[in-house]
Amino acid sequence: MDNLYHYIHMTVPDSPAGRPRLEPRPRGKVAEALRKARSRFGWSQVEAAKDLGIPQSTLAAWESGSKRPSHLAQRYLDEVWIPKSKEAGQ
Repeated sequence: MDNLYHYIHMTVPDSPAGRPRLEPRPRGKVAEALRKARSRFGWSQVEAAKDLGIPQSTLAAWESGSKRPSHLAQRYLDEVWIPKSKEAGQ
């Protein structure tokens, strides 16, 4: 998937036979995971938001803990973006 927008629009909602639903992370843990991932990429919020395909203000709200990503956004972050950042940081 190219970015969060494509992931959300190409993902089929869970069915009983589909993947299990993710439990939402506490806001502080989401914020911390995003900041660490962005740091591993060596990106500013603007650069990270561009890669994710979201406004910088949305990323800032997620990183500050004032907003939480949607279920699908959280799945993309957990399954694609954060692991990709770990590979980049090696």
